[in-house]
Amino acid sequence: MTPGFARPRSELPWLPYGEVNRVIINSHNFTPTWTPASISPAIWLDASDAYTLYDATSGGSLVAANGTIARWEDKSGNARHFTQATSGRRPLRKTAVQNARDIVRFDGADDNMRLLTGLSGMVQNVSGATVAAVISHSSTPTVSKVCFFVSTGTGSSSGRCSLGSAVSVSNRQTLFGRRLDAQASASILSGSNSIGTAFLSRIGVAKYSTSDADLYRAAASDGSSTTWTTDGSTSNTAPLAVSIGALVTDTDLVTSASDIDLCELIVTNAAESAGTLASVEAYFAAKWGI
Repeated sequence: MTPGFARPRSELPWLPYGEVNRVIINSHNFTPTWTPASISPAIWLDASDAYTLYDATSGGSLVAANGTIARWEDKSGNARHFTQATSGRRPLRKTAVQNARDIVRFDGADDNMRLLTGLSGMVQNVSGATVAAVISHSSTPTVSKVCFFVSTGTGSSSGRCSLGSAVSVSNRQTLFGRRLDAQASASILSGSNSIGTAFLSRIGVAKYSTSDADLYRAAASDGSSTTWTTDGSTSNTAPLAVSIGALVTDTDLVTSASDIDLCELIVTNAAESAGTLASVEAYFAAKWGI
């Protein structure tokens, strides 16, 4: 950044405030006490950071307001950047939508972004995984609307880990996946709470080692299972497809597209503790006003 040049706050990556996320202010930067970087995420996408949204898959220029996004850069440090080469399938950057922060909007028809590099190590040979996001649906979700998806089957819709709305019941969230490549996918259905159209924090925790799974909605428990999969670590094979905004197979088949405004997505290769989940929820609440 050019010395002496001040960027407006609206263009800065989010800086958390409040008692649980105090910041140290000096003449050069802001240093938050807790951010997703504290848990070494596998993926961290932040729509409020305009400096991660580009108009070309290789980089190009920063996306203007209402522009289409070809590349959404990962802030985890793992370079798991999501891209979309087909212009008609690109989501939009919408400014000042939630708590005066920008979001990424998927149309629910075919918009999606895919991870094409950095697949090795993604929910691979691990005993747990956590998917946490702030999401709003533009309309009450019907069955099978996928927000985040990791596939391992060639040309298959079978997911190792996926967060979305339920296949069998409208307006309910689900976490589905499988531990081993040869297994069928299992799912956990949320409780009686609906998803609706409000901006909500949503978290799915997959505990492969103990066959458990837990769902959270708006910082409250939203369902659990103790028989989600068989016990053990996931298959030691890299996923063939990872996508956001829709279920996309490795052969580029798009199904279960979701009409969502995605604020932020954090994925880790661990079943995070209750304390860590509380930190994530506090971070989301302060940042996104939910």
